[in-house]
Amino acid sequence: MEPIEIYIMPKTGGSQSLIEEISEHFSVKVTAPLKRKQVFFDTFDWRLYNKQSAFTFHRNEWQLISLIDGSVVEKCPAGTKTAPKFWQDFPDGSLKDELKRILDVRALLPLMSIETSARRIDVLNEDAKIVLRVYVEEIGLLKNRDVDELLTVLKLLPLKGYQKELRMFKQHGSFTLGVALDFKGLFMQLCRAANKQPGGYSSKLNLAFDLEMPAVDAVKILLLNLHAVIVENEAGIKADIDTEFLHDFRVAIRRTRSAISQIKGIFPEDDLNRFRNDFSLLGKSTNRLRDLDVYLLKKQRYKNLLPEFLQPGLDPLFDILAKERDAEQKKLKKYLNSESYKNQKAAWQAFLNSAPGTAGEALKNAAKPVLKVACKLVRKKYKRVIALGRKINADAPNSEFHALRIECKKLRYLLEFFYSLFPGELMDVLIKHLKNLQNNLGDFNDLVIQQNNLRKYLEEDAFQNSNSKTAIGGLITALHQRQASERSAFFKTFEAFASEENSKLVDQLLQQR
Repeated sequence: MEPIEIYIMPKTGGSQSLIEEISEHFSVKVTAPLKRKQVFFDTFDWRLYNKQSAFTFHRNEWQLISLIDGSVVEKCPAGTKTAPKFWQDFPDGSLKDELKRILDVRALLPLMSIETSARRIDVLNEDAKIVLRVYVEEIGLLKNRDVDELLTVLKLLPLKGYQKELRMFKQHGSFTLGVALDFKGLFMQLCRAANKQPGGYSSKLNLAFDLEMPAVDAVKILLLNLHAVIVENEAGIKADIDTEFLHDFRVAIRRTRSAISQIKGIFPEDDLNRFRNDFSLLGKSTNRLRDLDVYLLKKQRYKNLLPEFLQPGLDPLFDILAKERDAEQKKLKKYLNSESYKNQKAAWQAFLNSAPGTAGEALKNAAKPVLKVACKLVRKKYKRVIALGRKINADAPNSEFHALRIECKKLRYLLEFFYSLFPGELMDVLIKHLKNLQNNLGDFNDLVIQQNNLRKYLEEDAFQNSNSKTAIGGLITALHQRQASERSAFFKTFEAFASEENSKLVDQLLQQR
């Protein structure tokens, strides 16, 4: 099949005028107008778009479309009148499998609804054979049942062996072809008209600092960026759309706390003390809800750790967790709507906007080049991680693993904050090794916490029946075995991170340029 050519036509009379102009100069057959409505979806963090895909519903069918060429990659008929929200809500099949891979735990959100009125024009040669298919489309945004006219689009579908006729059509002087676009370009046009910015949100830091930028300016940019992520995720938490809103919210809070505790000598300490306390309380207010989210997300994984005949014994536990989760979500929503939180947020925003720059700054690190400050911080934290890790032996208490996990997280944040100051290929290698160590320590810590919580549930009256007690006891045993496995794996994982090769890599990274 020949590639489709797409043109946004000038607004000089609309589709009818264009069809009349084509009909006047070419032998054609014109079909009656065909109207269709189409709704586009993506996640809050644009996971489909970032995979060069668009997801749409029209003609009672779900379609995953390639943004590269507009082809339908996967599709399935609508199973119910209720729009699916998560990948698991779709019928079994290849579309569901692909959505699972891309979406993970994120919910689908409507991007825009459009209505298209399309007419097909078959261009004929002297033998009345079709040599070119032309589609003229009027595309409008649907808003409260009204249609805002947006674009007149001309699509040319060449037929094999008739390239000469295509060239003649395009070069004909009776009308002017508009701006040429590919399918992705057309999608972007529609998004902009709907006030959407594809790829406009990401929880990842994507900062670009000049090496000689004063540290105070770089840190203000960093903290303002993190503040924006916090604010952007509030609505999704309150609406309870999916669990990743809270996750991104919490990560931005932790990064903020890490930045203002590790990067000292930038702002007056007296000014920061209040905000440290505010962010600490904010983080704690989300802890239980996140723990419950994790339990519920892992429900099937936990069940699979038990023999099939024991699995139903966990259902009462997950029923209670779900009810507690709903209560915690409402509690957090109330807090985010409170005047207290709004005042905290406004005070932090005002501080960042008014915090002094380098002029007249007496603090020791504010006016220093950010590269110099970053090198010192990263080296110090790297040495701290190595020292703590070397002390851990086979009999070390769980608290030592936890302490190392916290220090690794602090080092990871520093590397993310200052990534743009160093060679990316070297940073990627170091972060990869650090991430492996963090995964090991994080899984170990989660398993410890999960067992402790399950032991508390065993004491509650709701779980005194033998099936539930046996199931919870079996789950504790399975988690303990996994904890032992993670403890054993730690030493090899840490040695990979603390290797001489990595040490040389850190030295190479931190050479003052």
